[in-house]
Amino acid sequence: MEGNALFGQWTFGGEGLIPEQQRKQLGDHRIASFQWPFDSVRGYFINLSSHPAYEDFRRIRAERKAAGKPLRSLDLAEGLKNYSERGQKYVDTLKRVIRVNKLDIADDAVFRNEAMRFVLGAADSAAAEKLRTQIEAMRKSGEIEKIIARMRLE
Repeated sequence: MEGNALFGQWTFGGEGLIPEQQRKQLGDHRIASFQWPFDSVRGYFINLSSHPAYEDFRRIRAERKAAGKPLRSLDLAEGLKNYSERGQKYVDTLKRVIRVNKLDIADDAVFRNEAMRFVLGAADSAAAEKLRTQIEAMRKSGEIEKIIARMRLE
């Protein structure tokens, strides 16, 4: 949860969270931190879609698509052996987490083609008014548009 690091992606170059068990032989690696949870999801998406270590993941995905088969999380997980130094043990753990928590229910999820919406909450009316003011300032400065642009997975 710290740093919105939902997937524990590594980064090098001195930025990010220092892991509790820093492996000196791997240099100064860190855990990438993100401003928003969705930035972590986007980073993970880009990582799986582009890094050479996840070629198997992309191959499995492409083969299933070409064969007209649905994309299933338990099948795609097999392409993530290189995501962790634990290799197949990581994949087995990931698949167990998917099964136990019934996360494969999301395998058939699709994005609806509709306007993006954000739901924000506030503790009381004073906090709500402060939030409205902050949102309006973000609109005027263009910050909201930048956030929305970062959220696109295209």
